[in-house]
Amino acid sequence: MSLIEKGEIAAFLPQGPPFVMVDTLLEQNESESSSGFTPGDENLFVENNKFQVAGMLENIAQTAALRSGYSFSELLKQGSEDKTSGTSPVGYIGSVKKLQLNFLPQANKTIRTQIVVMHRIGQINVIEGRIFQSGTECLKCEMNIFLQDQMEEEQ
Repeated sequence: MSLIEKGEIAAFLPQGPPFVMVDTLLEQNESESSSGFTPGDENLFVENNKFQVAGMLENIAQTAALRSGYSFSELLKQGSEDKTSGTSPVGYIGSVKKLQLNFLPQANKTIRTQIVVMHRIGQINVIEGRIFQSGTECLKCEMNIFLQDQMEEEQ
């Protein structure tokens, strides 16, 4: 069972079709999240039946965005005063480091993406992302994601 199913994803991400690179939020705890995604033939990042590195990096970033959106919605449900605006923060990839590519995953087969929040420094989340297909690691990297609050964006 997923925390967020494919039909609900749009409510948690700033991206829209055809640029959505996650299907489900599978698990989430204090520092880790995992998502599932099946890149189809029509995906912008599928070439020669393989999901390309740019798509995998976007998938990791969107898993982090899904994590933020889900966490924000949980805060709203609990009536938390810890919110600063009416929508979840928008994130931007600041940098990618220590990228290790083992293989490009097959299109039309599900990948599982795991992220671990290693540090949070102000508005920057430093995460480790790992993508698996059929239990074998495809790609691993560290990513800095800058979270911009919607209120700042409006000013």
